[in-house]
Formats: sequence, C-alpha cells, structure tokens
Amino acid sequence: MIRFLDLNNMRVTATDQEFFNLVTSVARGSLPDGDRRLSSEELVAGIEDWIERRCSRIVRAVSEVRVRDFLDKVKQAGGRVKESADKHAWIVYGPLEKGKNVRIAKKTTCMAGMPARAFARKIGFTDGQSGISFDDLSAGVQPEQRIIGDLIEVLRWLAHA
Repeated sequence: MIRFLDLNNMRVTATDQEFFNLVTSVARGSLPDGDRRLSSEELVAGIEDWIERRCSRIVRAVSEVRVRDFLDKVKQAGGRVKESADKHAWIVYGPLEKGKNVRIAKKTTCMAGMPARAFARKIGFTDGQSGISFDDLSAGVQPEQRIIGDLIEVLRWLAHA
C-alpha cells in the first residue's frame, strides 16, 4: 500500500500504533475499534475509508541541491558513496542491498531539485522502497525512518523466499 501510494505521490499519515491496529484488526476480520466480524465488502470499504481519512498528496518542492550536501545526506540515510575508478565522479548507492547506483561528475557542484529527486528515487529513496522519501532525505533522516527502511527490506526478502 505504501509503495503504491508513493508511486502516485500520496502519503498515509498514521502512527505506528494506528498501522498496527489496522493490520491486526483486519487479520481478525474487523476494523480498529470494531466489535464484530465484517463481510469482505464491509472490510474493504472500511480499509478504503481508513486510508482515505489519512491520505494526503505529497507536495514536492523543487530547489537546487548542493552535490556535497546530497552525498552527505545519502550517507547519513544508509547509502554509500564511492569514488569512480577514473577519479572523475562519485558513484552513489542507496540504502537497498541490491539497489541501483548513479554517477555524479565531481565537477558538478549543484543539481536542480528534479534531477536530484530522480537520482534519489533511482537508488531507492522512496517511501515504498526504503521508507525514506527525497523530502525526508533532504530534511535529514530520523532514526525511526532507518528502521522502517530495514523492515521494508526484510519484507522484500520474505516475499521472495
């Protein structure tokens, strides 16, 4: 759900406890604060209502990003930065173990917001892939976001096991 919403520029705002209550209630066939088992149609309608009440459009600010700041934020968020073999560029990896990388020429000092956002998305910085959006990355990642990213990676492994 989080991945789908992120791909569609939407975000669910809920606490960990609210997510936990939703998931455990649905597993029992009811909704949070519900006292009876629901039909499939009622359950789907209730989940839709729950999401709709907590969902908002992600407004993405476009601004210039200093490459040095971008590289520092990537490292703080669990990514890696290496120097290229020819020493003319930075190779930037995101937080995903088997994720993609991007190459940024060392002579580049600033990037427009959209290319920086595209680079971050390509290497896995999205709510759905790592639990860390470009906006979160830019603002500075909080410790709990790293935990969410780790959990998403574990779930991805389990899905392929």
